[in-house]
Amino acid sequence: MKHLYQTLLLALIPNVIAVSSPPIVDLGYAQYQGVRNNDTSNIDFLGVRYAKSPTGSLRWKAPQSPDSVPGIQLANSQPPMCFQAPSGTAPESLLGNSSSKKRDVDEGLLPADEDCLFLNVYVPGSQFKNVTASDNDTDSDGLPVLVWIHGGGYHSGSAGSTGFPNTTGSYAGEDLIQISNDRTIVVVVQYRLGLFGFLAGETIKNDGDLNAGLLDQQFALQWIQQHISKFGGDPNRVVIWGESAGAGSVLNHIIANNGQTDPPLFIGGISSSMYLPPCYPYNDDFPEAIYSKVVDQTNCTNSQDTLSCLRSTDIASLSAANVQIAASAGFFGTFTFGPVVDGSFIAQRPILAITNAFEGVIFTDPNVTNLTEYVKSLYPTLSEDTVTSVVETYSGSNSTGAADTSVFDIAAQIRSESTFICPTYYLLDAFQGRSYKGLFAIPPALHGDDIFYYFSSLDRPSPPVYNNTDFDKAFSQSFLAFATSEELDPNNKIEENILPEWPLWNGSAVNDQEMLFNRTEDFKPVIEVFGTDEELLRRCGFWRSITAQTSQ
Repeated sequence: MKHLYQTLLLALIPNVIAVSSPPIVDLGYAQYQGVRNNDTSNIDFLGVRYAKSPTGSLRWKAPQSPDSVPGIQLANSQPPMCFQAPSGTAPESLLGNSSSKKRDVDEGLLPADEDCLFLNVYVPGSQFKNVTASDNDTDSDGLPVLVWIHGGGYHSGSAGSTGFPNTTGSYAGEDLIQISNDRTIVVVVQYRLGLFGFLAGETIKNDGDLNAGLLDQQFALQWIQQHISKFGGDPNRVVIWGESAGAGSVLNHIIANNGQTDPPLFIGGISSSMYLPPCYPYNDDFPEAIYSKVVDQTNCTNSQDTLSCLRSTDIASLSAANVQIAASAGFFGTFTFGPVVDGSFIAQRPILAITNAFEGVIFTDPNVTNLTEYVKSLYPTLSEDTVTSVVETYSGSNSTGAADTSVFDIAAQIRSESTFICPTYYLLDAFQGRSYKGLFAIPPALHGDDIFYYFSSLDRPSPPVYNNTDFDKAFSQSFLAFATSEELDPNNKIEENILPEWPLWNGSAVNDQEMLFNRTEDFKPVIEVFGTDEELLRRCGFWRSITAQTSQ
């Protein structure tokens, strides 16, 4: 993989029909007319179809090329989002839970459509001046391409919504273009979620395709290789970036096909708040139990061919089952549906990144009172001895918590480190000398707080975003510098800022360094290099030693 990846972490240009405003791009199967942003002069192509509608017989199948459509499609509105599902609310894991908590089917269900395989392309307005219609012009002068994969626990999110409570706005590629000083083209991808994207089990394996949501993402990356030059992008300079489940998706694409995806679909990856849940074998007890629940709740139990029954089930019943099972079968703050080891795309358990200081707080039940029972429900496949070892690791004198630390604080630390923080160090170690690690600690530094510094179009009432020009330049521009520089280097500054030299991660176990992004109590930016906490690395080494039990 040395020739392909670094982490933070000549294509022909045919058939551009018009370069005047607004431009029209011919994709072969459809013509899309972009819209010009009057404030920035950038060109937005919203709701571009990259795959056929995954409905009916195509449910739980790999994505397929779109059908041809006549005429010119006006790409001026956000696409419908894929069906959404909540996180778990059950008091314990499904594997040890005989009576799941019920949930109102309509609660939290957002307007959505099963036909949702669309993407948005954002192009600096000046770039279309460089695009010609010559079929023989191999000097594309194309811009680097940054692909955003949204998070949401593989349950929620879209191109037009984060899925976070009390948050408005979309993942506007315009924001990233502005940060990069018009040095990149941005693509924001949607993919199937919940049971539509990640239903697993032997039956799906035999007559469908596992990890359909990840296959959607891969298909979009293949679409980019084929078509992005028509928008003025360079398919040889694609960097993928994701947050939470999107960051977990970045990891999955790095290890896809045992790291031998051919031809390569990207050259670099950025991982923000990577989410690494258990990744069970596709026919493990948990995915099989979830498949049975879906069959039960859609009245397909007595069918001789349950998958055919599910494919013919009306969408209202399926979406209701998606919401109900996601909530009732998942332990508090966990996500029922997600990637599985399928033996092909994901042939093994996943094992530059940036993390937030307190990733796990929002995913931890504030009413937790028993640490042992919490660990058992979070990782129900752990042995009794291992559960004891986890509790002792975090409750003993070697933990970061003081003697009077609350059970909730310790539980949140376990959730943070095991699921979000430690997996980034596994990824860093795989790319020693070619990766960078940062820590976002602006209070309260909860999971997802960093995205408001990349996407300024997003809005939330609280907590307020730290509004400091120097911080913004040093933080967000470092990621865009990584994505747009030929060296994939966050130190290749887009403009002068206060960011000190960001050192490469060397994986030496001692004296490794990260970049801290924080502020003082009087709101002055703190951006400095610090040494990685050796006790944290020790605890991460413990989690890494038991991944066979956690299925991570």
